[in-house]
Formats: sequence, C-alpha cells, structure tokens
Amino acid sequence: MSFELGSYDHSRELVIDPSVSYATYLGGTAEDDGFGIAVDSSGNAYVTGQTASTKFFLEQRLQPTGGGFDVFVTKVSADGSSLEYSTYVGGSGQ
Repeated sequence: MSFELGSYDHSRELVIDPSVSYATYLGGTAEDDGFGIAVDSSGNAYVTGQTASTKFFLEQRLQPTGGGFDVFVTKVSADGSSLEYSTYVGGSGQ
C-alpha cells in the first residue's frame, strides 16, 4: 500500500488515518434520517433515526410495517457484513 501526497505544510505532523473499516447503505424507498450512532466494545454499530420508508431494511423486526415517520433502530455487525437486527418503532401515524 502506498499514498501519493499533494503539497502540505511540512512543519506540521502528517497524519494518515485509514480508520474507515467499511461503508454501507442503510435506508429504504422514502426519506430516511440517521440521528445517532454508537459502537459497543465489540465494534458493533447501533444506528437510530427516523424513516418514512415502507421498505426499510428490516431483519429480526419487532414491527413489520411502518406508517408516516417511524423511529428505526439498527444493529450492524462489527465488520459491516450483516444486519444483526433492524426494526421500526412506531405506529400507523407520525
């Protein structure tokens, strides 16, 4: 692996931080807004937000369908390869 650097201030410390382990898409067919993310000691990511999507990514769901805007809660495995769970929290309206 190598890096090609452009100009930078050599009097300052150069930090190359390849901290992104994975990237993925989380959402559905309508407006989806992520509001919070946390990582546990095992590296699993927990994402929360709101969605108006009726076809949001759902795994091991508690609520099979949404209505209006609903809260979503999603757990992504530490390596980003799978959804541990993802569900709506809400009712038939906003």
